Amino acid sequence: MSSFLMHLSRMLFAMPLAGSRPATLLFALLSALLGLVPHAAAQSIEITCRAPLSDPGVAEACTGPVPRTDQPQMQRINVRIVQAGTTTAVQGATVVFRATGAEVVADTVYTDANGDASTYWHRARSSDPGLVTVEAFGPQPKSPAALRIVRILPSDASVQIGLERWWAPTAWFEKNPLPGPVAVHIFRIENGVERYITDDTVCAAQRVAFARFGNAGSVSPDTAWGAVMTFDTMPAVTVTRDSAGVDTLRESGSRGCFVSTRWTLGDGPGVRNLRAALLAGGPAAVKRDGAVQLEAAARGLPRLIAGPVFARRGSYYGVTPRAERTLRIERYGPDSMKISYDSTVVTRAAAVDTVQSQAVGAAFFGVSIPVVPTLTTISVSAGVNMADPLNDWFAGISLVRFFGGVATEGLPVDIHLLGHFGRPAVLRNLEECKARISCATERRMMWHGLGGMISVDASSLFSDVIKKIVGG
Repeated sequence: MSSFLMHLSRMLFAMPLAGSRPATLLFALLSALLGLVPHAAAQSIEITCRAPLSDPGVAEACTGPVPRTDQPQMQRINVRIVQAGTTTAVQGATVVFRATGAEVVADTVYTDANGDASTYWHRARSSDPGLVTVEAFGPQPKSPAALRIVRILPSDASVQIGLERWWAPTAWFEKNPLPGPVAVHIFRIENGVERYITDDTVCAAQRVAFARFGNAGSVSPDTAWGAVMTFDTMPAVTVTRDSAGVDTLRESGSRGCFVSTRWTLGDGPGVRNLRAALLAGGPAAVKRDGAVQLEAAARGLPRLIAGPVFARRGSYYGVTPRAERTLRIERYGPDSMKISYDSTVVTRAAAVDTVQSQAVGAAFFGVSIPVVPTLTTISVSAGVNMADPLNDWFAGISLVRFFGGVATEGLPVDIHLLGHFGRPAVLRNLEECKARISCATERRMMWHGLGGMISVDASSLFSDVIKKIVGG
């Protein structure tokens, strides 16, 4: 229609105007019509909601709900500018975003070839709805404008994401990684029922950050994304009761959403703490206790100890060894030559020696080690009597560790309760020895009794000795 009017106008311009009133009137009318053509051709525009990468014909919301969390909230707002009543995209349109009680970045955007424009909306924590005013202007001067209000709603409180400790070693040696990963479980709560997350996409959107305190050590990674894993099948329905006495139902399942990390304990013995905080992705709100405290005991490394020990020695029959004396004898022979030789004289025959049970002292040298790291109050002590290391031994536990806990493993002084045992030389046959037939002895394993010891940490001293020997 527009091309036809333009052609007609050219014809009229070529016509003689003087004295032709009808032609003049027709020309004025056509000129007025031609002046209105641009306004008639400028179609109205409208703002629709569509993600930039959506397939054609798929209608989507401008934005999703934000979770009710105590963290800053962020959403991406996606709009598409089209000619009113059609799906024809308007390229180069100006889109202005304005927010109430929040910020938008950027506030002015131009549509691309698909008519799409987007911005990011963010604010501090809040449970109130958010409002964004979207105003669009066509690419041509005096183009019509369009207006739309986008509401950003906090997520439904009936759907929540929760976090719980699933598995983690509770103790290991200081300065060493725990023997297994630390695993936490992410689950969803719908109308009071806990349900397992089995959708890979939903699980992969969940994130857990691990925060260390003090000398906790290191974790790798410190932030991890969820992954769906299998586990042993649970009962059909389980019921858990929290500290407030509230029961929670959990559905059955064999797959769930988990996050894991490796934890290396810090230097020095003591209790270490790690906090796992859930950073939920998607519309669901984080449960109020969306964080779990993880605790592990860092046990002291094996160390050398030494000190005086006082222990009970059991009674047994031993042998008083035969006492001998050697005499030097000199005689002269018939040829007046002197002959010298030694003669052994028995001054005391071997006899039965009754060793009475009594407390004895000894010099102890040994080790102190938490053999079972999870038994945080038990540290085993074992060593020998330095006067007879092959046949006289001690073993027991640390009393300081038992009553003081894992934190006392860093003390240089310790008190031990020890058992005394060994292999003394025991008379083989009492009657034969009394009859002076044979007083042979044999090494026989024997339990003596209990004892106590005060020890000092000799690890550094022993290391210095080794360094001097090697270096010297």
